Amino acid sequence: PGASFAWAFSTASLASGAIVAYSGVDVSGSPARPVEASSGRITTSTTTSIVAPSITTSVDGDLLIAAFGSATNATFVAPSGMIEQGEIASTSSNRRVATEVTDQVLGAAGSTGNRTATASKSAVVIGQLIALRPVGTTPPASDPEKPTPPTGLPGW
Repeated sequence: PGASFAWAFSTASLASGAIVAYSGVDVSGSPARPVEASSGRITTSTTTSIVAPSITTSVDGDLLIAAFGSATNATFVAPSGMIEQGEIASTSSNRRVATEVTDQVLGAAGSTGNRTATASKSAVVIGQLIALRPVGTTPPASDPEKPTPPTGLPGW
C-alpha cells in the first residue's frame, strides 16, 4: 500500500502489465537471487495460442509464474493447472493491449514443459515463464541462467 511505480519509453508505445507480490520466496544472499530460471517467446504472426517456453528448474517446490501479453484487448484462458492471479485489458477502441498472469507451485525439479494460454482474439503475442526459488533453498553462487531476451523479437 502506498507504493507507486512509473515506467518510461523512449518512443510512444502501448503497454500493459501487472504487479504481483509473493511470499515464501527465497531472497537470501547478496544480492538476492529469487529467480531460478526464466524464458520468453514473442510470436509476431497473429494467433490466439500464446506459448511460454519450457524452463528447467533445479529446486523442488519452485513457484512457476506465467505471464502472457496480447496486442489486442483480449481475455484469456489460463494454462491447464495454473491459477489466474491477474488479467487486464484496455477498454479503448483504438488502443488495444492485454496482460494475463498465472501461477502454479511445482513439485519435483526438472523441465516445466511449455505453458499455453488461449486468448479470445488473435494478435501478436508474448509468453513468459519465471521460476521463483522457495525459502529454505540455497541460491547458487552465481546466476545459473541469466535472463535473455524473448525469442522471436526482430532485432534481438
